[in-house]
Amino acid sequence: MKKTALGISCAAALLIAGGIATTSHASAATSVPVYRLYNVNTGEHFYTESLAEKNADVKAGWSYEGTGWQAPTKGAAIYRVYNPNANGGDHYYTKSKGEAAALVKLGWKWDNGGKAVFYSGGKVPTYVAYNPNAQSGAHNYTVNKAEQNNLLSLGWKYGAVAWYAEAAGKTVAPSAVQSAPRKVDINVTGAGGNEASNPGSYRYLYANKSFVGAPKGTPEISVSANVKMQGTADGSELQFVLAGTDNPGGQIGIELHNNASGVNQMPYWKAGINVATINFPQNAGTTGQQFYSTATSLPTIAQSQSVHMQIKYYSSGVMQAYVNGSLIGQYSTRLTGQLFVVHATATSSSISISNLTVSKNGKTEGPLNGTKTSDVTGAGVLY
Repeated sequence: MKKTALGISCAAALLIAGGIATTSHASAATSVPVYRLYNVNTGEHFYTESLAEKNADVKAGWSYEGTGWQAPTKGAAIYRVYNPNANGGDHYYTKSKGEAAALVKLGWKWDNGGKAVFYSGGKVPTYVAYNPNAQSGAHNYTVNKAEQNNLLSLGWKYGAVAWYAEAAGKTVAPSAVQSAPRKVDINVTGAGGNEASNPGSYRYLYANKSFVGAPKGTPEISVSANVKMQGTADGSELQFVLAGTDNPGGQIGIELHNNASGVNQMPYWKAGINVATINFPQNAGTTGQQFYSTATSLPTIAQSQSVHMQIKYYSSGVMQAYVNGSLIGQYSTRLTGQLFVVHATATSSSISISNLTVSKNGKTEGPLNGTKTSDVTGAGVLY
């Protein structure tokens, strides 16, 4: 049974059922850490008390998020089963061996040879939440009540106590759980990022859409700039975009979006200026293939705060988006045309752009003159 991680195939390292044994316990220990990992491709969190299993997954590309909780060395057994038919694979945890066995009869596989992967006991509740729109990463387990409540506000279900832990864990990175998408730009979505009057059309808005595998080689084009936005109206936005010149040629980029009231696109937008990625591939249709994805783990941006944005586009059909040096998006896409255009679009806001720099196949062609503009549509430079 193989877990998909960051485009890396590592079947030998990731065989779990009948493979890596659980950690042995010293006789004096009363609890052990349960390690928590995250797969940015599938949106799944994975939990294990096996240090060897944790290290193998990290080597294969999973993100280590610290310890989810401290589990007792004995108590009620928690079983783990695996669904090989889910997109990217999926794991489920339960203290009911009967429930686990029923899933195995339906095609799921036992993990750890059908033995306990850790135990329940103590007084700290471990909550489960369920995403009905996900195949992989459909269940999340946490002792953090704030994390649980955040998932429920994003449309996840349940909210029940799955089992108990001895103590809380210590995370090393904030969780960035992919939400179920919601429809936006209804009846006005055109192919490749254009707007058109298309009844029934829409784009998707995600929180933390899962990444694809990392691209290889040098970007065909890379563009960066320092950007400021001032716009207090609900829905004020700035889009920093790289587009193909075919019609439609596709558009990719980064968006700053102000939702002053915190109402219009809640719960994916937070009150204030938020960062989102834009992916409108050239060959995308008009019913959902195009999307925005907000990065909920990033802090909100202040009015007129300078933000360094960078977009990289690879001829293999992958885009990357960076904000202040941090990778926030890595998605399949396609731009077409003999040239590219870099442009900034402002809605109900004023923007300032400086230190605009463009590289083609690794050769820098900037920095170029910065611009200041207000309520501009399609202002840009061809490359």
